[in-house]
Amino acid sequence: RLVGSEMCIRDRDSREKLAEIVEDNKAESKEAKEEEKKSESKEAKEEEKLSKEELFSKLNELPSLESYKIETTAEKIAKANSYNPEIINSTDAKLEYIKEPHIYHALYEIHDPAVGEMETETYQNGKVAVTRQDASGWMRTEIPENEANDENNIIVNELDDYYTVSETDDYYLLEIETSPDNLEEIKDLIMGDEFEQIFDGELTTIRINHKFDKKTLYPISYDLEAESINENGDITLYKNNDIYKEVNAIEEIPIPDEVKALLEE
Repeated sequence: RLVGSEMCIRDRDSREKLAEIVEDNKAESKEAKEEEKKSESKEAKEEEKLSKEELFSKLNELPSLESYKIETTAEKIAKANSYNPEIINSTDAKLEYIKEPHIYHALYEIHDPAVGEMETETYQNGKVAVTRQDASGWMRTEIPENEANDENNIIVNELDDYYTVSETDDYYLLEIETSPDNLEEIKDLIMGDEFEQIFDGELTTIRINHKFDKKTLYPISYDLEAESINENGDITLYKNNDIYKEVNAIEEIPIPDEVKALLEE
């Protein structure tokens, strides 16, 4: 009887071990299939990825945007490398643009302790602009042809070589951070000599990033930061952030009657 019992126990143990082996094999097979699917999915995504050249080609081939809104903020921060940074001035702005009819609207709120709070607003129709400052009346001005607001593609071709490109599931991220070797060239391409006076001290760094929607390639945001250093070693930080909204979805920009009359003169 004891021998029989031992055999029964051994048989049961063998069956349990066999069942465990079968389950382990199933699990390994399932894991292998999942890994294979992941690998295939990864390979498919790799194939879908655009090279930097292909992405820039697509961005630059896009027609100019038909319409959009931008919410923008800008700040100038003194002693940014200290424990007590100080905001020298800042600007909040809302911009609207429609290509046809060619209407551009901008409202700027400027916060500057040196001159106080200031608000400016502009409507532009082609080469004619109507502007007010604070509570002053509207004034009509003619805009030189080379300064007329005409939105083209966002990417500056001359900067293509300086961008690095990465991506998420939702957007492409294009970034630039200057080095001592390319700082002057990038500064000239972005700003030109006429913007030299905005910096306190010597310009040392420029950082830029663009985000573009993965599906539409429409712009999502644009950020620019620059740093300068003065003779005391104090760093001044300049920040600009643009958020794009309602891209190619604006049907009309309301214009006050008084402004409309001036635009149509």
